Amino acid sequence: MTTKTITLIAAAATKNNGIGANKTIPWRLPKEMKYFNRVTTAGTTAGTPTSPAVMNACIMGRRNWESIPDAFRPLPKRYNIVVTSNPDLIPKNDAQYAVTAPSVAAALAHIDAVNSSNGPVKIDRVFSIGGYGIYKEAMDLEGYHVQILLTRVEFSDADCCDAFFPEIDMAKFKLQSHQRLSDVATFDVPSGTQTENGIDYQFLLYEN
Repeated sequence: MTTKTITLIAAAATKNNGIGANKTIPWRLPKEMKYFNRVTTAGTTAGTPTSPAVMNACIMGRRNWESIPDAFRPLPKRYNIVVTSNPDLIPKNDAQYAVTAPSVAAALAHIDAVNSSNGPVKIDRVFSIGGYGIYKEAMDLEGYHVQILLTRVEFSDADCCDAFFPEIDMAKFKLQSHQRLSDVATFDVPSGTQTENGIDYQFLLYEN
């Protein structure tokens, strides 16, 4: 049986694994954001009358969903799954490619159901995009190949962060080569230290 894969993708401060402050991203790194969008939409195709659309799924928590500006919510060209106890969170006009689920496990079961149906969309890759609890549940999944696309950000004001990425268990996850990172991203990822707006960062990949 083929092992299923889930990919966590995050940008986190090297100092303390901070990923957010006051419901926003505490740094402005446009090229890093383009990387996130390119990775999570890679392979997307539009549907035709005779074939379904192909999309990647992004699993996120309620606060992450609510932090996305209205103009970009749901995330376009992606199948949005929001983990929440409130099944009415998502307005009905957003509901074609945005649904709720009570847990990451339930979200994965929903994806299996979508792919087993004759509906208008098939889901290819599955991403966990935060916050902490969503990352942690995905990271600890049994029987899954877990990939972590982590951007390490050298952010001097990291103490302002109030949302965090889980610690990576280095006995379980191994840092991969840059070539492997590019293979997983499906395009040539810039190597080494990148700098935007005076902030250094680096793209990394860990796998279990």
